[in-house]
Amino acid sequence: MTIKWLKLKRIAEKILDGKEVAFIATTRMPDDLVAGTEVRNDAAIIVMNMAYVKGIEDVFQALAHELAHAITGSAAHDERFRRTMEDLVPKIKGMYYEERG
Repeated sequence: MTIKWLKLKRIAEKILDGKEVAFIATTRMPDDLVAGTEVRNDAAIIVMNMAYVKGIEDVFQALAHELAHAITGSAAHDERFRRTMEDLVPKIKGMYYEERG
């Protein structure tokens, strides 16, 4: 299955209220990191470790995780973060499979 990265970019931008989103795929990340994010006023950069993010389900989980950090404005993995991430996974999946193209 081909991963539709531009569709995922549009979905992430909708979730972040129009903030520009860029994805970086790399294998040059610490072994303990699946993904990371840097959020600025006008953009979010999401880096995914291709050693771990291999299929669409991995992408959904990593993207939801990083968007939850962007939404909560925190690096913490507290209850608010977990609830946000849990809400985002089905939302991202639904948007991904609902939108054609």
